Amino acid sequence: MGLKFDKFVLFFYRLSHHESWFEKRLQVLSWNVQNIDSN
Repeated sequence: MGLKFDKFVLFFYRLSHHESWFEKRLQVLSWNVQNIDSN
């Protein structure tokens, strides 16, 4: 279970530090802000 947890943490660590993921997140955030502004 400890090893599984370590892999899980490592996966999320790599995911959160991945540039393309970060850019997608920013795109989603900016799109949501635009949506709120237009409504």
